[in-house]
Amino acid sequence: MKIRFEPPADVQAASDETVSRELAFDDTIFGEWQNAHAHRLLVKDPGSGSISVDSGEIIDELVSPIDGLRFCAPLRESTDGRYVELVMEPTPTTTPSEETVVARLPKPAQGEISGITEAIADD
Repeated sequence: MKIRFEPPADVQAASDETVSRELAFDDTIFGEWQNAHAHRLLVKDPGSGSISVDSGEIIDELVSPIDGLRFCAPLRESTDGRYVELVMEPTPTTTPSEETVVARLPKPAQGEISGITEAIADD
């Protein structure tokens, strides 16, 4: 059995700009919390910490909920410049190729966030 989901004919497809502003995260590592004033990703138990989705700032120190993995600091800008990425790596650190992006936050409208590094694109 195949099920195909397509938007109704009267609905326009999302533009690249709309898609680039979407939050994406690994739901085995983070939970999402939001109220009228704040939007955060919270590290699930047994880890701890939180990050602001609105500003990209780490609110509370991030501690991995998964043995053998740790959060890399600082956050970094994605190679296409659309996102701010949060990365995890094995402990002890081995090679950069083993890094895993676990969250992509929409880049804030003001652009720069303190503590962000630019990603180096592979050539």
